[in-house]
Amino acid sequence: MPDYAVFAAVAAYAAIGLLLLSLNFASLWAWPVKAGAIVATSGLFVGTYLTINALLGWPSHDRLPSRASFLASRIVEPDKATGAPGAIFVWLQDIDAQNLPYGEPRAFRLSYSRALATEVVDAQRLRFQGKEVIGNFDYDAVPQQEVPPRLPGVAGARGVDTQETSTREGGGGLVSLNQDLRAHFEQMPILALPDKLPYVDEPY
Repeated sequence: MPDYAVFAAVAAYAAIGLLLLSLNFASLWAWPVKAGAIVATSGLFVGTYLTINALLGWPSHDRLPSRASFLASRIVEPDKATGAPGAIFVWLQDIDAQNLPYGEPRAFRLSYSRALATEVVDAQRLRFQGKEVIGNFDYDAVPQQEVPPRLPGVAGARGVDTQETSTREGGGGLVSLNQDLRAHFEQMPILALPDKLPYVDEPY
């Protein structure tokens, strides 16, 4: 969102606040009602700020698309010194049935798990080799032990996509309390291009 849009939204809420104050001073409403209206409007200011701040290029916590082109990643390992849980950032772009990308890339933040981090590294390695990678993402309740086998050029893992996490002993990372993400990465197949028309040398 451009800076001017942020200023416009803040100015709009400021105008609403001033209008509310003027009405409160001039109206005959009871003071408890006036105080409640002022508190509610102030709360809207805070909510608007947090909402706009989340739109200014920060990675999304939304559910991942079921299928997307994997563009890039960054892995932040957990820090035992500070207690930071770590995170996995991925950049994805939607693809159609023919594996052609469309729309704009989006950044997503996933809670850290060692298995998912390992497979994201493998997917990123394919990208470094100049290969296109497809990510397939599915939310289900797959047990921790059921990790898809890894194949050459293919990566599969489970991760989590929620801020509500807890540490499981021996799990090597964080696990979701309410939903799990199964992530499967594979090299994008070669696009099937239409046959070329035969060349005809027409005289001038």
